[in-house]
Amino acid sequence: KHEKDVNLKIYAGELALLEKNPQQAAMHFRLAQKELSNSWQVRSGLRRAMVQGGRVVDAYHEAKKEGRREFSALAYVCQQSENVEQLEKLIAEYKKDAPSSHELVRWKLEVLKLKKDYEGILNFIEQDPDKVLSRRYSWMRLRFLVDALLQKKKPAEALKAMQEAKAKKVTLQKSKELLIYASNGKVQESIKVMQALLWSRRDVESYYNDPNLGPILKSKEFEESGMTLITQPDS
Repeated sequence: KHEKDVNLKIYAGELALLEKNPQQAAMHFRLAQKELSNSWQVRSGLRRAMVQGGRVVDAYHEAKKEGRREFSALAYVCQQSENVEQLEKLIAEYKKDAPSSHELVRWKLEVLKLKKDYEGILNFIEQDPDKVLSRRYSWMRLRFLVDALLQKKKPAEALKAMQEAKAKKVTLQKSKELLIYASNGKVQESIKVMQALLWSRRDVESYYNDPNLGPILKSKEFEESGMTLITQPDS
């Protein structure tokens, strides 16, 4: 019965979150926390309620008083919910406590990505304060660099960044590889990646309907390449 009562509080909290009622959600999770203080499920729910309610700074300070490090966990919640405003407030608060933390560099990039500020990403990576990205977050630097170059329609530079990533064994999404090869007119490489990607007719259609990749795959150059024989869905 006790376990059932606690679960009901957790479910009530999750329901309140779905109904966009963060205050109610936080109340239910706090009640559950009194009985399950170390439950990851309860802590996760409370974090999400605090972020949704615009109280991420309060959540950060509450955890600090209890001797818990919550910055990264709260930052991930902000990121997953695409709540840029709360993420920026959290970063500003964390910076007061740890002004030289490498985490600040990493999350600054995440903020720029959420804002779709691809020019800002390229500038930030080029500056690379204290070379933190190059030394500690090389994988992240390369993934963000590839994404930003693609968004800024710089295929040749994106290809160079992808080659650097491969050399450093940094894994990129196959769909990104396909877009880079296709936008550089590299037909055979595109075919190879496409063959590795295709699982069903739905996959084929999704690539042809993609706003970035579709126009390239439907272009005259690719139509004449023979690539369409293995990829293009019936009209």
